[in-house]
Amino acid sequence: MAELRRPDDSDEVPPRPAALPAGPTEGPDQLDAVQRREFEDFRRFQEYQRFQAAQTEEKAPEKPVPLWRRLLRRKLVRKLLMFVILVIVALLVQQCMFGGGGSASGPGGQSPGFGTGGSVRPASPRETVRTVYHYIGHHEEGDQRPCSLFTASAATQFADAHGAADCAEAVRGLAGEVTDAERYASPEFGTDAGQVDGDRKEISSCGSMTVRGGTPLGTFELTRHPDGGWQVAGYSVEEECEASAPPSEAADPTVTGRPSETIRLLHTYVLFGPAAEGCALFSAEAAAAFATAFGAADCVSAVQALGEDVEMGYRSPGFPDSANSPTGRVATISSCEMTVNGGPPLGIFELTYQDDTRSWLITDHQEEDCG
Repeated sequence: MAELRRPDDSDEVPPRPAALPAGPTEGPDQLDAVQRREFEDFRRFQEYQRFQAAQTEEKAPEKPVPLWRRLLRRKLVRKLLMFVILVIVALLVQQCMFGGGGSASGPGGQSPGFGTGGSVRPASPRETVRTVYHYIGHHEEGDQRPCSLFTASAATQFADAHGAADCAEAVRGLAGEVTDAERYASPEFGTDAGQVDGDRKEISSCGSMTVRGGTPLGTFELTRHPDGGWQVAGYSVEEECEASAPPSEAADPTVTGRPSETIRLLHTYVLFGPAAEGCALFSAEAAAAFATAFGAADCVSAVQALGEDVEMGYRSPGFPDSANSPTGRVATISSCEMTVNGGPPLGIFELTYQDDTRSWLITDHQEEDCG
């Protein structure tokens, strides 16, 4: 029978563990190499940190996005901006097509609505003639719109009929004779003026119209333009209308805003009458001197006598620049320096500006021999 042994029996030798394979042991040199690698890694990490810090300092800070750019990113803002642009373009197109330069004129500041340069013509013969009167009644310096309603040949006829070098000069002369711009710009037409049969129409300022506040212009021959509008293709004065139609029902001194306008108005009253209105442009002393110069008992008699031998062109004299641009409150105008057609020169006039009437009054008159 086998004998049992206790685990702590001293005679039993405990088993030895299996021997591990021999491996290399780390010596002092190997420990130094490991530490060197760790040091190199740490140094490279520090250099990388310094590099990142330098890059951050050199990089410029980003500018904030402007407010207008942020707003444009919104769809609603872009739509509103596009709408505003379209409105502005529409207004510019309307101004180019229907005019807009110069001050408004006519009742309530309204113009007839026709474009400058004749690009848009009135739709009827009556409106064409009314527009001519309107632009003359509310004439502005340099305005070419009245003449744009005429053909080239009709514009020449218009200038010749009124003793002017060209249509623009004739318009200036006629505008100086207007004493009531509102009434002159809105003449009344008879029923026959509105009747159109075909592409031609004749309108008489004396037979078909009632003109107040200025000079009746004459007979207009109108033709239909290819664009559908009507233009003045012929013009002539009306002898039977000249003697019976004074330039206005009453002289308005406020229209003589320049010395030349006073003298032009005097020529008009010599041609058309009434003589008393012409003499109203003089002071009492100047009226007496004017009568004496022409061998008349008084100013009215002198004006009436002069009016017997004058022609249509007499109402539109030409003036030197000094007569249109006085430098002070007293101006002198010599008839010999003027261009006077259809009648005699009237002499030398001294005019003084009147504060109460805002007009130029003839305060002295002298005879003058133009040779």
